[in-house]
Amino acid sequence: MLKKLLTSRSVPPLPHAVSPAEWETLRPEMLKSLQDNVYGRMPAAVPVTSNITERDPAFLANRAIYDKVTISFAYAGRDYSFPVQIIQPKFRRKVPYFITLSFRSSVFDRYLPAEEIVSRGFGIAIVQYTSVAGDDNDFESGLGPMADDRTAPDAPGKIALWAYAASRTADYLLTRPECDAKNLIVIGHSRLGKTALVCGAHDERFAFVISNDSGCSGAAITRGKYGEDIAFITKTFPYWFAPRYAEYADRENALPFDQHWLLALTAPRHLLVGSAVEDTWADPASEFLSCRAASPAWELYGLPGLRSFDRLAVPGEKYHEGYIGYHLRPGAHFMARTDWCRYMDYIAAHRNK
Repeated sequence: MLKKLLTSRSVPPLPHAVSPAEWETLRPEMLKSLQDNVYGRMPAAVPVTSNITERDPAFLANRAIYDKVTISFAYAGRDYSFPVQIIQPKFRRKVPYFITLSFRSSVFDRYLPAEEIVSRGFGIAIVQYTSVAGDDNDFESGLGPMADDRTAPDAPGKIALWAYAASRTADYLLTRPECDAKNLIVIGHSRLGKTALVCGAHDERFAFVISNDSGCSGAAITRGKYGEDIAFITKTFPYWFAPRYAEYADRENALPFDQHWLLALTAPRHLLVGSAVEDTWADPASEFLSCRAASPAWELYGLPGLRSFDRLAVPGEKYHEGYIGYHLRPGAHFMARTDWCRYMDYIAAHRNK
């Protein structure tokens, strides 16, 4: 049934490969195609420095250490910096960190059950997205000038810049002795779910890449999608993307790929996609179909991708046996405690030793 649904939408297959080695040779070409047409070219990685500006050694009733850190770097002759908040569980030898792309700077946020996350042994690195680059057409402040010439068709948009900051945060975290380098996680919701996917596609240090309700230009298949589409998103948020992306408004079938390419670039690492039943703007069915269409990338490595029934997911279902984890939560567009619990359950079951 799922294969027929993908065929009916004219979803193109992944690039053909017969071995992991051949797939690896295709990765740079796939990344370039996504950069050229959707997100813009990713700035090159550069060394970072860090400065802890604030510390609370007895945070969360003495169960954690809180650090506020400024991450700095130089790029193309200019200096840049952004803040990150670190919550390190105490009494743990190695800590798997969530690099959490966040809408707000507060630790105690409705999208972030911090105490529960820490109590389960995870660390949190909060990257508040507008402290990196404003969610607007301003490319003069924050990391905005890294976009260079926004008249170029492949100039990076804000999603690429937010993803770049998540990778520079990983650079810093990997210098902390408690950081579990084998189990680094990037996670985001909505536009920041798109950002997490872009970050994970470019940065293979992330063992787990998590997209929550990312929808259009994120986890959802574009062809035949309900709700938000390229025409709407590029008109409303043109600064998120490369300028060329707007050329595909109402021309989705002209794209040489679909969003399952972005998901497949996580292979052979772990990918988690969360959807919500009432989030028709993101379109859960299209997010689920994208996971199925991306699965052959994992199968090249002899690994299961999405292990599910041959039908669309129904409310309340979760599929956590494969390297692609998926769940469909009742309710609306939100980063719920239920989502976090399912992501943590999955990581606990699949954690790299």
